[in-house]
Amino acid sequence: MPVELLTKSADLTAEELEFIRAQIRSSADFLDQVDFDGPVVDSIRQMQERLDGKGAPNGLKEDDILMTARVIALANAFVGMTSARPYRAPIPFDRACSMLMRQTGSVFDRRPFSALIHYVENRGGRELWADFSSPPRQMAAE
Repeated sequence: MPVELLTKSADLTAEELEFIRAQIRSSADFLDQVDFDGPVVDSIRQMQERLDGKGAPNGLKEDDILMTARVIALANAFVGMTSARPYRAPIPFDRACSMLMRQTGSVFDRRPFSALIHYVENRGGRELWADFSSPPRQMAAE
């Protein structure tokens, strides 16, 4: 993955987004020969699918998508939203949860979303992730 793409301070182009999506598929291909205790590779391959069938790479929908892939997709979106990026500050938890909730039922499964909300609100997730969602600190000069 080119560093310029990872640190780009503007919106990604359609071509750049497709390049990143292709890297996820390449990661699954790379791991295909590794023996895991669970559907790791298939979960990675399916993490870009959507409940409504408009995802990639195979247009799977609803129960055709592994639950592990649905959990990974939601977690990936949440972490991406609540993490600082070169082009924006982290999105606050409440706003990120509202944005994800609007996509529940079409993009994301309601069960992992409910579990995420429960964790954030009732299991200390907000406090445990507070530092993670803060902008990175500058390292002291050595």
